[in-house]
Amino acid sequence: MKEDLKSILMTVVSTLVLIVVGIIYFAITLAIIDVSAWVLLGANLDENWTVLSAAIVTLGSMLGGSLRQRPVLMMKQ
Repeated sequence: MKEDLKSILMTVVSTLVLIVVGIIYFAITLAIIDVSAWVLLGANLDENWTVLSAAIVTLGSMLGGSLRQRPVLMMKQ
């Protein structure tokens, strides 16, 4: 019972941490896209397009990071 509660608590904490990190990553990506569009194109993008672009980049990078295959370490016995 104690281990079950500990497991649930760790799941909730890790979920909250991942949500916060995702929001921070989205904000950084949003700033990069906004500044890049202004510097490279010389024009301000509409806020809707900037947010959509940042959302797509964030989604792609988070899915790509979670779906990549991790190498299996073989331990010598």
